Amino acid sequence: MARKEGIAAKFSELEKIAEKLSGDTDLEDAVKLYEKGMRIAVDIREYLARAERKIRLIAEGGAIEEKEPDELGK
Repeated sequence: MARKEGIAAKFSELEKIAEKLSGDTDLEDAVKLYEKGMRIAVDIREYLARAERKIRLIAEGGAIEEKEPDELGK
C-alpha cells in the first residue's frame, strides 16, 4: 500500500525534479522526469482546489462539507 504524502512532500519532490531537469539529463530521463512532475503538479492543483472549496464553505456559513464545484458557483 502506498503511503499518503503531504502537500509539502509533493512540493519538495517537484522541486527536486525541476533541479534535475535544469541539469545535464539525457532525453529519455528528462521525459520520464517531466511526466512524473506533471502528475505531481496535478495532485497539487487538486489539493489546492479542495482547500479553496473548504475555505469558501467556511466563509459562507461556517460548515465544512464537501460540495461539487458547480455548487460553489464555478
